[in-house]
Amino acid sequence: MDRSETPEIALVFGKAGSKPTYGRAYFELVSELRQRRIPFMSLTVTDPITAYIKAVVTTRAESRLIRHPHVVIYNGRGSRRAAEVVDRTIQLMRGKEICDELIIGVDPGERTGIAAVADGEVLKLRCCSEIGETISVINRILRDIEARRKVVRVGASFKPRRGLSIPELDRALPPDVGIEVVPENSTTRGLIDRRPGRRGLRDIYSAVRISARKGRQIRRDL
Repeated sequence: MDRSETPEIALVFGKAGSKPTYGRAYFELVSELRQRRIPFMSLTVTDPITAYIKAVVTTRAESRLIRHPHVVIYNGRGSRRAAEVVDRTIQLMRGKEICDELIIGVDPGERTGIAAVADGEVLKLRCCSEIGETISVINRILRDIEARRKVVRVGASFKPRRGLSIPELDRALPPDVGIEVVPENSTTRGLIDRRPGRRGLRDIYSAVRISARKGRQIRRDL
C-alpha cells in the first residue's frame, strides 16, 4: 500500500468475540469517510490498533474497552452526526484543538458549492440548492470547527436572482467572521467536464479554488 493511502483512522465497532457492528452509525461514518476519500480501517475491540492509527472512532459503550490517546465517540444524534465526528477526528489527527485559520469558500449560483479549509487542509465539501440550506451549512461549519480566525470567501459573480447575496450573508453570519468577495475568473477551468450530472462537483471544486484566493474585504458593522 502507498504510504499516502495508509489508513490513519480506525472505526472500532464490535464487542469482544463478535463481528463488527454494521449498524446505522457504522454505515454513516463509512459513507462520510468515502465521500471525502479518507482512508480508514474497520476493527473490533479485540483487534490490535497499529501504531500508524492516529484516531479511533467508536461508540460510547465500546470506548471503555479501547486504549488509544485519541478516541472520538459517535452516538448518531445531534452534534455527533457523522460529518461533525469526522471533522473532530481530523482535528485530533492534526494535533490541533484549535485551527489558526478557517476559510469557507462559497461558489454562489443555482447550486452553491461550499468548501471548508482549515490551515490549508480541506475538511468539508458540500453543494446546496437553497439559500436557507447554504446559510445553515456555513453556520454549522463555523460552529463546529474551532479557529482563531474565520473568513467566508464568496465568488464575485453572485447575483440576487442566482441565490445567495452578500447582504443576506452579512446578516446571517456571526459578527466576528470576516467576509471577502473573490474574483471568479478561471475558478472552474480544467476542473471537470460539463455533463449535467457533474454540475455539483464543478460548484464544489470552484468553491475550493475560491477559498484559496485573497478577496476584497466587506466592511461589517459589529
